[in-house]
Amino acid sequence: MPHKRQQTPYTWMHLVGMLVWNTTEHGDVEAVEYRAWIDTDHVRPLAGISYDAVLTRPLPTGFIPDPAPGAKWS
Repeated sequence: MPHKRQQTPYTWMHLVGMLVWNTTEHGDVEAVEYRAWIDTDHVRPLAGISYDAVLTRPLPTGFIPDPAPGAKWS
């Protein structure tokens, strides 16, 4: 489940956490969470999961982007 979602002028970005295994400096293995912002081209909702509690930040009302021609941030 995403931790946050943020609207940008070009797409929605989702802050997601992924569990990965990490080797410590002592050679032990531990589970750690890696977080990354992912755009909507790479994520989709999980069936049966409600995202109502996810912190959502839309662009301000009336926001008009002035992008370079053909620009896409993702």
